[in-house]
Order: sequence, then structure tokens, then C-alpha cells
Amino acid sequence: MTNGLMLNPNKLIPILEAGLNSLCVSLDTIDPEIYRAIRGVPIDPVLNGLHYVSKIRNDFPSLVVFSINCVISKANIQHLVPLIEFCSELNIKVGFQPLHNSFDSTYNPQELKFYEDDLSLLNSQIETIIKMKRQGYLITSDIDYLLGFPDYLVYKRLPEGTICTAGFTTIAIDTNLNVKSCWPMKPVGNLHTQSLKDIWTSDTYKQHRSAMLALDCPGCWLRCHTEYLSVSWLNDLQALITEAKSERHK
Repeated sequence: MTNGLMLNPNKLIPILEAGLNSLCVSLDTIDPEIYRAIRGVPIDPVLNGLHYVSKIRNDFPSLVVFSINCVISKANIQHLVPLIEFCSELNIKVGFQPLHNSFDSTYNPQELKFYEDDLSLLNSQIETIIKMKRQGYLITSDIDYLLGFPDYLVYKRLPEGTICTAGFTTIAIDTNLNVKSCWPMKPVGNLHTQSLKDIWTSDTYKQHRSAMLALDCPGCWLRCHTEYLSVSWLNDLQALITEAKSERHK
């Protein structure tokens, strides 16, 4: 995952030659003014880099995944169609996720947030994304996941029946080597004093998993936790949820 500012030959080619297999670029719009307003930097290096990677990617078969991740906010909600068209022209897949409050800081700009008066606009834009996905545009986000955006962005409300798998699929490590079961949760341990294996198998991590299965957590709608659950996963997780609830009531 990168902001794409350094996707130039000098930086990129050695990484590709080393066998990089996944490159995901954060890009919320292709409008230069809106991009600068959101990111605080010019967009030209990013767009030039994306064109460059698109041009040479066939020379590096190890690069299996080349994609864009777009965070939907008040600033870019009406500029998503040009982004989707741009990505499809360059044969780059694009996925979406809703804006979240900052997990470890107080930086949460009000101008990026949605309110109840924005629901009509939100629903309309999400319907447009879904329509474009059905038309064959390179949108990776699952339709059921996209349908959850308006309620989450306005009310921070998760769809009924939501299951979080992060406790079983995710390890987040911050710059101080604190280990978390996912970014919004409190640290489970620290790699300065514990091994990753000991942290992963600890009672504290198990408690975090139980809490997350019961949605006793900040309740995020991040795509890495909520998309593409298979039937077998759902069956297994349903059993784990029942067990977790039973343990919590003892």
C-alpha cells in the first residue's frame, strides 16, 4: 500500500525486479484541486506513476495485483465516476471503503464527514458505483459491502448480521511495535518484550477475538474485514460467535 508519490522508475524498478506481487495505491480522486485538499500534495506524480506501472506491468509477471483503494468522503463523493473510468482505462482495479474516524489521533476534519442531509446524495452515488460494477467496470468492492456505506458514513451503523473476522485474519503492528488485533483496538502486546507467537496465542488475544465477534469493538466497516466471506467461513464463525457469547455470559 502506497500513496503513489514515488512510483518512478528509480524507486519502482528495483522493487518489481525483487518480485513485488501486490501494489495498491491510495487515490481518492483524479481532480488535482480536490486531491491536494485531501492529501496536501500535488497529484501529478501519482497519475504519472500509475500510467508508468500500467505501461510496464506485463514485463513483471510477479505483479499479480495492481489496484487502487479509494476512501469515500464528503470531499470526493461527487467525483467517483471519473476515477472509476480512469482506472478502467488503465486496467487498474479499484476498491472503495468509507471514511473512518482516525483511530489513534484526534484529527477528524468535519468537512470530510457526512450528515443525515447527505443520505440522498450518498445513496445515489453508491447506486451509480454498483451500476458501473454490473456494467463491467473494474470495481472490486462487493455489492453488499457497498450497500452498507450510507448507514455507516452517516450513522456509524453496521448492517444487521455483520461478522468481523479481523481477530482471526489480521495482525496490526504500529511504529512502537505494539501488536493489535486490528487498528481500532487497544494493543494486545508488544514485540519488544514478547514474541509474535506468544501474543497471537495469548488469552488477551483470545479475549479480543471474542469481543470482536460479538461486535464489542469500535465497529469499523473496513473492506479488509468485511468482504468476501465464504459460506464455510460463515458457518465456522457462527459457531465461534455462539461460543464467544457463551463465554462472555459465564
